[in-house]
Amino acid sequence: MGFKTYRLSIAWSRIFPLGDETEPNEEGLKFYEDLFKECRKHGIEPLVTITHFDCPMHLVEKYGAWRSQNGLGAVDTPDENGNVIDDYRIEYLAAHIQAMKDAVEQDGVDLLGYTTWGCIDLVSAGTGEMKKRYGFIYVDRDNEGNETPEELTLYIVRHGKTMLNTTDRVQGWSDAVLTKAGEEVVTAAGVGLKDIEFQNAYSSDSGRAIQTANLIVKENEKSSDLQVITDERLREFNFGTYEGDLNHTMWQDIADDQGVTLEEFMKNMTPESFANSVAKLDAKNVEEAKVNWPAEDYETITTRLKAGLDDIVAKEMKNEGSGNVLIASHGLSISALLATLFDDYKIPEGGLKNASVCTVKYKDGKYTLDKVNDLSYVEAGQK
Repeated sequence: MGFKTYRLSIAWSRIFPLGDETEPNEEGLKFYEDLFKECRKHGIEPLVTITHFDCPMHLVEKYGAWRSQNGLGAVDTPDENGNVIDDYRIEYLAAHIQAMKDAVEQDGVDLLGYTTWGCIDLVSAGTGEMKKRYGFIYVDRDNEGNETPEELTLYIVRHGKTMLNTTDRVQGWSDAVLTKAGEEVVTAAGVGLKDIEFQNAYSSDSGRAIQTANLIVKENEKSSDLQVITDERLREFNFGTYEGDLNHTMWQDIADDQGVTLEEFMKNMTPESFANSVAKLDAKNVEEAKVNWPAEDYETITTRLKAGLDDIVAKEMKNEGSGNVLIASHGLSISALLATLFDDYKIPEGGLKNASVCTVKYKDGKYTLDKVNDLSYVEAGQK
């Protein structure tokens, strides 16, 4: 950036270890002599100020030391384009420059110059944090040293088996808790994922998905303090008046409506044909529709799912962290989402397994499908 001046503070205790000696420490003087020579070699003029924080302990104990404070520290937040609009910092510096001008013109002060606290963001000496920023060059690091990710890895997990799954009931927006076996398989997945640091965790607002996300986070060695963020757009399909009914009844009604056998329907079923068929049949239940949420067609489902995912990605691309994001959702919804994102996606035979993981990468505005129906994390956690 063409800097010609380097402001530094002399370490008091390096020159006078106790603070009240009559002779300086020669080794300390040589350290700064070498530093000044190196600056001059590169055309940089050293500007030395009195030290700020390293008052010798001897002076603290004997005299009570002294305190001073200057500079502006603020929590800066980049906008959607990655820019920091820090008018408050500009106003602060402008006021200081005006005060210097007044001091020179009105009071006759022999002013050598004015240097800011730091050209770039520095770790706060008071709190040891990066979030309180002092420079006019933004440093992309958080308090743990993480930078804003260039790529996200989305770990999309299907919830564990529920009581309604066990009784073979239709379960979309209706809900049930995980069974004991369901909890066990999700916990195993969590153990398998324990070494992956998540910068955030999301789930649909259905209890079974929340329970799944919390069990995985609980087992994580690096992210166990995360609070799961819920989003209703990540819900399973809504089956309207079929909610809570036997799955066989719903499937048979669809097959009959299409004029095919149940076996033919099951063999050729896709999430799109399934959702649209249910929505068509549910629309005939006029009276029930007055008090119940109507079944969703495929376009409605995929629109909300894609919007939910896009919002998560937009948010997490701005967050500083590992770039890994956990998302707990539902079997049909995950398949519908993947089918929307990837033209070549094929739903696995028998559907996505409980606690299976689908991994999706996001970089430069593009989604890439990595793995589908991955049970390796469950298997690793069961060993």
